Amino acid sequence: MNPKSPSNSFEDILKRAQAQPGKLTYGTSGIGSPSHMAMELVQSITKTELVHVPFKGGAQAVTALIGEQIDMLVDGAAFGQIKGGRLKPIAVTGPRLPALPDTPGIGETVRGFEFTNWWGFLAPVGTPVEAINRLNDEFKQIAALPDIRERLSGLGLAARTSTPQQFVDHLQIETEKIGRIVKAANIKFE
Repeated sequence: MNPKSPSNSFEDILKRAQAQPGKLTYGTSGIGSPSHMAMELVQSITKTELVHVPFKGGAQAVTALIGEQIDMLVDGAAFGQIKGGRLKPIAVTGPRLPALPDTPGIGETVRGFEFTNWWGFLAPVGTPVEAINRLNDEFKQIAALPDIRERLSGLGLAARTSTPQQFVDHLQIETEKIGRIVKAANIKFE
């Protein structure tokens, strides 16, 4: 949020949204971005109506929020401006982050909300299991390095690892969840 915003919690935002349906705007880095999907899920659960303002990237959305052209922003690109004091954090889409320990996850306010950004490594079909397991072991070792964890934390991220099968399962669950959100919100990709 812009520091001038009267909202100081996600609960405040929801109350404002319920009092003025279709008035509050939120910026993201584009249609179909993880941030867009997260906010569509919030609206679906809370039965609120917010106005999505998609930008061509996070930096443009951050500039619009600082310039008070939008009410709020849901994008990791805001992290540097939060650290610099130009924006105030209200909530994160996933669990609390080590870099923002006093900033609650949306799920702490919105019961049933669960949405996190994630990254993973994929290999072509038919890649030998031994090679996949070895790569996974190497990635786990890299993710455990203190300097890697520190760099990720500085970006507002946290390293988490899994087994290859856990990641396959995660992909399936996330694909189904995003599909439901897109269908329920009738999102059209351009």
